[in-house]
Amino acid sequence: MAVLLVEPAVRRLVRVHKLPFVLGRSNASNYQIRSAWVSRTHCFFAGRDEEITVCDLGSSNGTILNGKPLEPGVPVPVGDGDRLQIGPVELIVRIDEGVELEHLLSGRPEPQADPNIETDVPEWEQSPMRSPARN
Repeated sequence: MAVLLVEPAVRRLVRVHKLPFVLGRSNASNYQIRSAWVSRTHCFFAGRDEEITVCDLGSSNGTILNGKPLEPGVPVPVGDGDRLQIGPVELIVRIDEGVELEHLLSGRPEPQADPNIETDVPEWEQSPMRSPARN
């Protein structure tokens, strides 16, 4: 499964390429949030038992998942559409079940479709910008 974090306020999309994935104020974080309300290492995403979890790392101002504060050090499963509040930043979790968790855990690139394999879908249907000629 692929994990994306959407930051709607600034129209930013963050792709989680490898787990664990740390969010915080530090330059060493996988996703840096520059705010005094965010701890240097605030929280992180991990893969556990075929699910994605988020865990607060004892941050000063806490991590909120779907309106509820997380208990520091306790991993909590996240699902598609969950909302995470880290200081002033709201992130929406998007999960694509089409990518295996093992690829995120290993850091290997995700498998890509082979462009040489033909599909049954006409080329004009593959592009939302094109439509078939009508006579």
